[in-house]
Amino acid sequence: MIPLSFPNIKQNYKGSTAMAKEIRLDTYMVGEKYTLTNHAPGFYTATDAKTSHNQHITVLADEYTIFSTSNGMINLTKRNESEGFWINPQTTKR
Repeated sequence: MIPLSFPNIKQNYKGSTAMAKEIRLDTYMVGEKYTLTNHAPGFYTATDAKTSHNQHITVLADEYTIFSTSNGMINLTKRNESEGFWINPQTTKR
Protein backbone atom coordinates (compact mmCIF):
# COMPACT_ATOMS: atom_id res chain seq x y z
CA MET A 1 0.00 0.00 0.00
CA ILE A 2 1.34 3.42 -0.97
CA PRO A 3 0.88 6.21 1.60
CA LEU A 4 -0.84 9.28 0.19
CA SER A 5 0.50 12.72 0.85
CA PHE A 6 -1.22 15.98 0.06
CA PRO A 7 1.33 18.72 0.77
CA ASN A 8 -0.88 21.51 -0.62
CA ILE A 9 -3.79 20.79 1.73
CA LYS A 10 -3.71 22.62 5.03
CA GLN A 11 -4.16 20.41 8.05
CA ASN A 12 -5.87 23.14 10.12
CA TYR A 13 -9.02 24.98 9.17
CA LYS A 14 -8.74 27.96 11.47
CA GLY A 15 -10.65 30.70 9.77
CA SER A 16 -13.61 32.96 10.07
CA THR A 17 -17.11 31.68 10.76
CA ALA A 18 -18.13 32.75 7.25
CA MET A 19 -15.34 30.66 5.76
CA ALA A 20 -16.30 27.65 7.85
CA LYS A 21 -19.89 27.87 6.59
CA GLU A 22 -18.66 27.61 3.00
CA ILE A 23 -16.93 24.29 3.65
CA ARG A 24 -19.59 21.57 3.60
CA LEU A 25 -18.52 18.05 4.34
CA ASP A 26 -21.89 16.47 3.59
CA THR A 27 -21.68 13.30 1.58
CA TYR A 28 -24.70 11.59 0.12
CA MET A 29 -24.97 7.89 -0.60
CA VAL A 30 -27.37 6.34 -3.10
CA GLY A 31 -30.05 4.44 -1.19
CA GLU A 32 -29.61 6.56 1.94
CA LYS A 33 -32.68 8.12 3.57
CA TYR A 34 -32.88 11.91 3.30
CA THR A 35 -35.38 13.94 5.32
CA LEU A 36 -36.40 17.37 4.06
CA THR A 37 -37.59 19.56 6.92
CA ASN A 38 -38.78 22.30 4.57
CA HIS A 39 -40.19 22.44 1.04
CA ALA A 40 -37.54 22.62 -1.70
CA PRO A 41 -37.57 23.54 -5.39
CA GLY A 42 -37.41 20.42 -7.58
CA PHE A 43 -35.79 20.22 -11.01
CA TYR A 44 -35.60 17.73 -13.90
CA THR A 45 -31.79 17.85 -14.12
CA ALA A 46 -28.86 18.22 -11.73
CA THR A 47 -27.60 21.16 -13.79
CA ASP A 48 -30.91 22.99 -13.38
CA ALA A 49 -30.85 22.31 -9.63
CA LYS A 50 -27.29 23.65 -9.37
CA THR A 51 -28.20 26.86 -11.21
CA SER A 52 -31.76 27.13 -9.79
CA HIS A 53 -33.04 27.33 -13.37
CA ASN A 54 -36.27 25.83 -14.76
CA GLN A 55 -37.90 24.83 -11.48
CA HIS A 56 -40.51 22.18 -12.22
CA ILE A 57 -42.06 21.31 -8.86
CA THR A 58 -41.95 22.01 -5.14
CA VAL A 59 -40.68 18.95 -3.28
CA LEU A 60 -42.64 18.65 -0.05
CA ALA A 61 -41.03 18.21 3.37
CA ASP A 62 -40.92 14.45 3.97
CA GLU A 63 -38.56 11.47 4.06
CA TYR A 64 -37.09 10.38 0.71
CA THR A 65 -34.50 7.97 -0.63
CA ILE A 66 -31.46 9.28 -2.53
CA PHE A 67 -31.78 7.82 -6.04
CA SER A 68 -28.59 9.36 -7.45
CA THR A 69 -26.09 12.19 -7.04
CA SER A 70 -24.34 14.44 -9.53
CA ASN A 71 -22.11 17.46 -9.13
CA GLY A 72 -23.21 17.99 -5.51
CA MET A 73 -26.91 17.76 -6.35
CA ILE A 74 -29.14 14.90 -5.21
CA ASN A 75 -32.09 13.14 -6.79
CA LEU A 76 -34.78 12.29 -4.24
CA THR A 77 -37.43 9.66 -4.79
CA LYS A 78 -40.30 8.06 -2.91
CA ARG A 79 -40.08 4.91 -5.07
CA ASN A 80 -36.69 3.19 -5.11
CA GLU A 81 -37.15 1.85 -8.64
CA SER A 82 -37.56 5.23 -10.34
CA GLU A 83 -35.91 8.61 -10.09
CA GLY A 84 -37.63 11.59 -8.57
CA PHE A 85 -36.58 15.23 -8.71
CA TRP A 86 -33.23 16.92 -8.33
CA ILE A 87 -32.66 19.32 -5.44
CA ASN A 88 -29.76 21.47 -4.35
CA PRO A 89 -28.95 20.37 -0.78
CA GLN A 90 -27.14 23.68 -0.19
CA THR A 91 -30.51 25.49 -0.30
CA THR A 92 -32.51 23.08 1.86
CA LYS A 93 -32.76 22.12 5.49
CA ARG A 94 -32.15 18.50 6.31
